[in-house]
Amino acid sequence: MSLSAGSRLGPYEIVGAIGAGGMGEVWRAKDTRLDRTVAIKVLPPHLASDPELRARFEREARVISGLKHPNICVLHDIGHQDGVDYLVMEYLEGETLADRLAKGPLPLAQALAIGAEVAGALDRAHRASVVHRDLKPGNVILTRDGAKLLDFGLAKASAAAKNPAAAALTTELKPLTERGALLGTVQYMAPEQLEGGDVDARTDIFALGAVLYEMVTGRRAFSGASQASLIGAILRDEPRPIAELQPLSPPALERVVKACLAKDPDERWQSARDVKRELAWIAQEGSHPGADAPRPTSRRRTGRLMLAGLTLVALVIGGAIGALLYQRTGLHRPPTLRFTVQPPRGCSLGAYPNLTVSPDGTRLAFVGAGGDGKPQIWVRPLGSLETRALAGTEGAGSPFWSPDSSTLGFFAGGKLRKVDVGSGVVQIIADAPSGRGGTWGLAGDILFSPYIAEAIYRVSSSGGAVTPVTELDPARGDVSHRWPRFLPDGVRFLFYVQAARAQDTGVYVGSLKAKSARLLLRSVAIAAYAPPGLLLFVRDGDLMAQRLDPSRMELQGEARPIVEGIAVNRTYGFAEFAVSETGILAYRTNDDRPSQLTWLDRNGRTIGTVGEPDLLVSPRLSPDGRKIAVVRLDPRTRDGDIWLADVASGVMTRFTFQPGAYVFPAWSPDGRQVAFAFTSESVADLYIKQIGTADGSGDGVSLGTFAVPSDWSPDRSSLLFMKVVPRTGFDLWLLPTEGGGRPRPFLATPFYETYGKFSPDGKWVAYTSDLSGRMEIHVRPFPGPGQEIPVSSGGGIFPFWSRTGKELFYISTDHRLMSVPVRSLSPFVAGSPQPLFELPPQQTSFGFAECDVAPDGQRFLISALVGAQSAQPISVAVNWASEGVRP
Repeated sequence: MSLSAGSRLGPYEIVGAIGAGGMGEVWRAKDTRLDRTVAIKVLPPHLASDPELRARFEREARVISGLKHPNICVLHDIGHQDGVDYLVMEYLEGETLADRLAKGPLPLAQALAIGAEVAGALDRAHRASVVHRDLKPGNVILTRDGAKLLDFGLAKASAAAKNPAAAALTTELKPLTERGALLGTVQYMAPEQLEGGDVDARTDIFALGAVLYEMVTGRRAFSGASQASLIGAILRDEPRPIAELQPLSPPALERVVKACLAKDPDERWQSARDVKRELAWIAQEGSHPGADAPRPTSRRRTGRLMLAGLTLVALVIGGAIGALLYQRTGLHRPPTLRFTVQPPRGCSLGAYPNLTVSPDGTRLAFVGAGGDGKPQIWVRPLGSLETRALAGTEGAGSPFWSPDSSTLGFFAGGKLRKVDVGSGVVQIIADAPSGRGGTWGLAGDILFSPYIAEAIYRVSSSGGAVTPVTELDPARGDVSHRWPRFLPDGVRFLFYVQAARAQDTGVYVGSLKAKSARLLLRSVAIAAYAPPGLLLFVRDGDLMAQRLDPSRMELQGEARPIVEGIAVNRTYGFAEFAVSETGILAYRTNDDRPSQLTWLDRNGRTIGTVGEPDLLVSPRLSPDGRKIAVVRLDPRTRDGDIWLADVASGVMTRFTFQPGAYVFPAWSPDGRQVAFAFTSESVADLYIKQIGTADGSGDGVSLGTFAVPSDWSPDRSSLLFMKVVPRTGFDLWLLPTEGGGRPRPFLATPFYETYGKFSPDGKWVAYTSDLSGRMEIHVRPFPGPGQEIPVSSGGGIFPFWSRTGKELFYISTDHRLMSVPVRSLSPFVAGSPQPLFELPPQQTSFGFAECDVAPDGQRFLISALVGAQSAQPISVAVNWASEGVRP
């Protein structure tokens, strides 16, 4: 069977060739079932016809499919069709290490990072009794998510040595142009492999040493004019010392590589894990000449810190010592010391969970956006005035520290990652499409929430299997478990539960020994344990502290306020505070800058305002454009009421009255009703309320879970709303609003679908989806069936239509208002998105910008922040427990 573009192998449609080797081909293909791109490796018929070889192929493919590791290319499937055996693998975008080395040696930090990732992949394979046998730069792909190891040998090592055909199954990513290409494999073969002896994990370690040598020096460890002379050099010679080629390389690296390349397997490192640890240590401690020399004395380090900021050092250290004396002796009450940490010039703090204090209390890490608007992690030693960004953490969110305060875990690009703060080496740990918090235990385990609507999971900090440690409770109506935080014993942990009823939503105590959990306190956000024996949590917009019996996990005494107006995001269940094991508290308070309902023209110029400035979010224009439904936030609790503003006069009238939080108003097509989400102490439901009622009552529609209205169909028959569903996340549902009927899903897939908006003719729904791996705008026919039609290509959120249906607007990831010309609605035909203008800073409690368009399509309504003052800085408090809250 000959393959070409358009051919099919089972459910896989061939797109094009990737490369070919002497004994196989690799093709790019589309998985028509899951709509994803894959790579297919095809075995030639003359090998596939060998029953023994094909049986081994299938058996070993099953073994490789079990090698789950972030740095190993994933094997998705295996198949046979028309005499063709094939493997379906993860499709990787990037360049091979061989291609990169053609440009010269790698920077030391990058070489160490890649080496550690490859060593980790080998360790995972070796623990599964799988030996690679063909590790070389051509089998390592450098992707945005790190290095990926390809082409594991399909036969066992002992069999492969006896069967040249099996050994030839490995495939290069570039066409082979000469018979001497085998030389590329011999370069990295261990002596025992060349002599036909038994091979084991140490054989791969030899190849790893050769790859490390080449990455650092830009030269191969062994060379020869012919294959015979090359083999002789590997069996007989020693490589030229790395220091002669790279004088600034650390001596420790020379030692590691030399041990990898020992001729006798017994003299090599005995496990890839050992090599990985050594490389990580070098990256952290030895990335400079003389790394094996004694470390600088504490006096020298103190001298440098004094030069950077002697006063701040004394403040932090003196306060910490005073707190320790107070806690242990009670002889005196040290004063509370507070100071602020401003982001560096060109960096702005975002609205998402973004700060954490190292367990030893010496460093603060936070997420801030640079001049390009992309968030990344910044680290500020509390004994220094210098703040630095960590390269490789672009797009980061929710950072958390390792117990030894050396490494940060974080979420970016749909992955749980870690970065060594000293070396800057970034590694992938596990998949985490959403990432709702993590915590790092003393035993090296990480608990994290990978999805919006899922349980808490456990994974080793070095990667590997991911297992659940909590279970969503259907009786309680659990929607999401998130923001885990280990307690001091390293077994129990706090986490936040979002449930269908507000009375079941709050902070729970879980344990690694059981999946059951119990409610500790009702809350709108996560809590944290603070030594000695205190629980910090949010109540009525303030950060509170209360004594906690850690053995019984019971609260005692009265709670006292620590910080007024703590920044809280109720949508995420997160509050902006963190505390170290030494009692250093960092936090942010609410941004109290008022906002103004503002009209902008199509060039982004201000052409008018409505009403007076206030804490206003989520403005929505009525269908006739005469009124605005807007959420007015409480300055302390951030709860919101819905108000109605008259566009002509600017007069605002309160629309909701009951205590609680009201968000996301949505007008009915006739302008007589407004739907909204409402959360109180006992319920979290979608409500519909008539315009003109004098009190806060409304026609409540209880859906059994928290739901957010998105839009009303033009014929008023259906209300489109967003619902968080366990295991699938955000889905779009429909609620019949005339004639009765139960809610039903409109769009429920493994991906997130949010912010659906009906076209003016009611035949299409525009919405946001992460189907492509990032948030983009799609359009789908209503009521269906039909396929989604991509509209945006560079990221987008929050679509909305012009009243004529001739334009579709959305907000790009860099906060620009985009316009998409709609040439036809029957069928839907759209042009290319065009930027109109960059949106000014807006007041928001949800972390994203919002906008609406006037009926004439020429004016846009936003809630723009008033004044040029910067967002709230990070505050740090030492000895805060002395302010009346004592264990």
